[in-house]
Amino acid sequence: MPTEAAAAPPGSSPAPAGFVPVRRRRAALLTVGLLAALVLLALVATGTGAYRIALPDILSSVAHRAGLGGQAMDRTAESVLWNVRLPRVVLALLVGASLGCAGALMQGVFGNPLAEPGVIGISLGAAVGAVATIAFGWTFLGNWTVTAAAFVSGLFTVLLVYALSRSAGRTEVVTLILTGIAVNAFAGALVGLFTFFADNAQVSQITFWQLGSLAQATWPKVLAVLPCALAGLLIAPLYARRLDLLALGERPARHLGVDVERLRITLILVVALLTAAAVAVAGVITFVGLLVPHLLRMAVGPGHRFLIPGSALGGRAVLDGVELSVAAGEVVALVGPNGAGKSTLLAALAADLRPDVGELFIADRPAGDWDARDLALRRAVLPQSAELSFPFAVAEVVAMGRAPWAGTPQADDDERAVAEAMAATEVTAFAARPFSALSGGERARVALARVLAQRAPLLLLDEPTAALDLRHQELVLRICRERAAAGQGVVVVLHDLGLAAAYADRAAVLHGGRLAAEGPPEEVFTSGLLSSVYQYPVEVLPHPHTGVRLVIPRRATESGR
Repeated sequence: MPTEAAAAPPGSSPAPAGFVPVRRRRAALLTVGLLAALVLLALVATGTGAYRIALPDILSSVAHRAGLGGQAMDRTAESVLWNVRLPRVVLALLVGASLGCAGALMQGVFGNPLAEPGVIGISLGAAVGAVATIAFGWTFLGNWTVTAAAFVSGLFTVLLVYALSRSAGRTEVVTLILTGIAVNAFAGALVGLFTFFADNAQVSQITFWQLGSLAQATWPKVLAVLPCALAGLLIAPLYARRLDLLALGERPARHLGVDVERLRITLILVVALLTAAAVAVAGVITFVGLLVPHLLRMAVGPGHRFLIPGSALGGRAVLDGVELSVAAGEVVALVGPNGAGKSTLLAALAADLRPDVGELFIADRPAGDWDARDLALRRAVLPQSAELSFPFAVAEVVAMGRAPWAGTPQADDDERAVAEAMAATEVTAFAARPFSALSGGERARVALARVLAQRAPLLLLDEPTAALDLRHQELVLRICRERAAAGQGVVVVLHDLGLAAAYADRAAVLHGGRLAAEGPPEEVFTSGLLSSVYQYPVEVLPHPHTGVRLVIPRRATESGR
């Protein structure tokens, strides 16, 4: 099933500067506010308690320890400040940042604002190790036994969930969630069983640990969490843009160069690292990872470039024997009845599905030889439906199409590409509106704009006119013709045979998973073939003015009409 496409994306003319969301200014202001609030609360918490310490004394003692002048307080105050208060405050900052960041990552990976680290068993998995250690009196690592057991069992639980949910080399989100629920139930039963074997003193200790507490904070515990927290907090922002793209859905994200499977396993491991370390020293604390990202998303929007650091701060055979080539400069229409295999063929052309027999070539090279990003630079894909997990603005959604070009010289053209794509699809007027607030037809045009902004040599469009009115159907097909004239290859799935006849250079008629006919519409679109394929009588007539073929269903007439 070979396919080829021309090389370079077409040039473009100057366009006005792209839309810059107000959300960026809001995010900057909120970041400053969160940092200020964090410092203020840390100072208040350090001085507040049974033994009050004045703010000037705290600052003087810190400066003295840092060798910047100042002076030490009396022995009691120094001991309270440095051995009790500061370890608790620093540990609270690390645990809160770890759980908030982990929650933002989980919600991005699962595309659900109700997701939190406990969904994949980290919290209860860590609880199993801690409760078992307490109930059976294990002390093989001294005071570190409970912490180490919780950390190891939390990581083990995550790896177990991932291994059980993996099938055919991939992991689906729904399978991962359901596996996590099942493992959580089993872990909860184990916690109950171990608690049953514990004595009264151990039951109290288990209950205290499960409630979550920073009362036993020490500098060694801070140092135990610090490497895991820093590693996770430094790695997580590197995946912010890819998480934004994942909000489009797995297939669209893959079409934009995201290796979804690698992204998911990497971020799950980062979440496991952050959460297991936090839970190991502070017990089970669930509300931070659930609540903080959700509140920040409500305040400044769903973009993960702020949300992640902000949260740290606050098989059947469907096609058989199909061979199709797509050359640069032509529009190929895939037509046929429902279930004929059109979308499946398009998915195969997009390298989303691997053919059992034969091979897919893109730019004279097997598709499997391209990595996700290189593939995204060579083909852009419009799926049937356009849904987002979070309320990104229209301009932000279109800008996601530029993701494969990040870090290349072509990235300098991002604003122009976005502006031109929005103008071509007539969506500029609602650039600042949330994607979720648009009508079905408007969403379809925004999704098409994202694909156009990608500027790939091969366009694969799955039913782009399904939700559009007459005017915009014609607009989309004119865009297809313009892109082909500029040197791109276009494959489009259509149900309107009139549009296919008017705009396509070639039509591939699919029926029962096989290619029934392929060639120019004027040769392929015959009454006999189409009537047989669609199992309904069809008339094919020339247009009286243009001569383009008109495909009309033959309707039975009623008496008197």
